[in-house]
Amino acid sequence: MGNDTSLYGRAGTAWSIRLGGTHFHPGGEDGTVALAALAARHGFGTEPVIADIGCGIGGPARYLARRFGASVIGIDIAGPLLARAHQDARAEELWLRCGFVRADALALPFADGSLSALWSVAALSHVEQAAAFAECARVAAPGALFAIADWVAPGDPGDDGREAAWAALGLRLLSLDAYRDALQRAGFTIVAEEMEPPAQASPRALADEHAWQTQFALRYGVGALQAELVRSRTWAALVRETGMATWRVAVRRDASSRFPGPSSQGINPGGN
Repeated sequence: MGNDTSLYGRAGTAWSIRLGGTHFHPGGEDGTVALAALAARHGFGTEPVIADIGCGIGGPARYLARRFGASVIGIDIAGPLLARAHQDARAEELWLRCGFVRADALALPFADGSLSALWSVAALSHVEQAAAFAECARVAAPGALFAIADWVAPGDPGDDGREAAWAALGLRLLSLDAYRDALQRAGFTIVAEEMEPPAQASPRALADEHAWQTQFALRYGVGALQAELVRSRTWAALVRETGMATWRVAVRRDASSRFPGPSSQGINPGGN
């Protein structure tokens, strides 16, 4: 059993699924559908392959495969999340369309300019965004579309000590202006954007919560239960007190710009 208290270990994954469902982000499936609709208005989904950066347990990847008929390659660093992603893809008979690879968003396993469609939901705020955008720009073909939904901070997150509180939840939030600037510096042009309705300030009420928490503690340990309760309360307080919000945006890789970093001979999903 053990006391697994990591954010995306087996216990953290089970807790997050219980609260947020298989789309594994606060907007849930509705947020996935809204981002796909925003991006589709600008041509997203017409390419045969989509890379999902920070795919989690693969809920959005499976939705994209069903909606667009595309093959989706999900990338995540967390083994327990990928194990669940593989399991759910098999259960939904999407294993031929959804593949999942363990890799770092800062070192993507794709060749330069090999992707025409990228996707990321509530993931890039867990890494250093400027480096992640530069890496995404490296693998994106000129004109590629990139659909993103991510947390943004109101104002400057360093103004009042909020940065440390977010870091405790594994977040590195940027203000909306700083996020836009980082994307543009990496070589992306914004083609559409919208704010998601404010996040819920507290986790949704769940039936039989006491019984479920008891079973959770028996399976994963009391320490894991206590860690998840603290994280949930910290999250609720941050949303309530700071006004953090989710920004949905579709960007296009500039045709005239070229990523100046080292080239890579990684996977070429398009086969070119």
